Amino acid sequence: MPRKPTNDEVALFRSAIDGTKPLSNDEKIQPEAKPTMVKVARKKETLKNKTHHLEDNDYLEAHSPESYLFYQDPSINHKIVRKLRQGQYNVEAELDLHGCTVQEAAQLVSHFLDECEEQVRRSVRIIHGKGKNARVKTQLAAWLNDHRQVLAYCSAQPKHGGTGALYLLLKNPIKGENFG
Repeated sequence: MPRKPTNDEVALFRSAIDGTKPLSNDEKIQPEAKPTMVKVARKKETLKNKTHHLEDNDYLEAHSPESYLFYQDPSINHKIVRKLRQGQYNVEAELDLHGCTVQEAAQLVSHFLDECEEQVRRSVRIIHGKGKNARVKTQLAAWLNDHRQVLAYCSAQPKHGGTGALYLLLKNPIKGENFG
């Protein structure tokens, strides 16, 4: 049961709010709409083993800037994915794509994932931003969905960029797919 405030606490509160006035309806800040969840399925298992060439796919259905992205390879344990979604893995490398065109982003992402494989980096973050049309975000989801190194990805925690960034878990080129 909550305790009743003392007279001193009530007086302190009243003095703190003295002179304030309620906001009018025009001044109230409306909360942002809850982001929609977009679960991306791998297109074909055969693509997973190929070296993926990133390209601009105009036929893709665009994601909204606020949509939440998520992919999990069936081989990955749900506990590992839960830790990823909570941002509990140390980010070993980061790529910021702000201001990039889709073509520039494709080159940078390809180079970044190759470097991560060479340096055996397993937990990384890609900041793609939200953009007006979320084209880089849409393309990035398609690229990562088919990339041979990607075991899982999801939109980041708000403190790490929210729906403008992704956490990724990558395969260990030495030990295979297991993560942990």
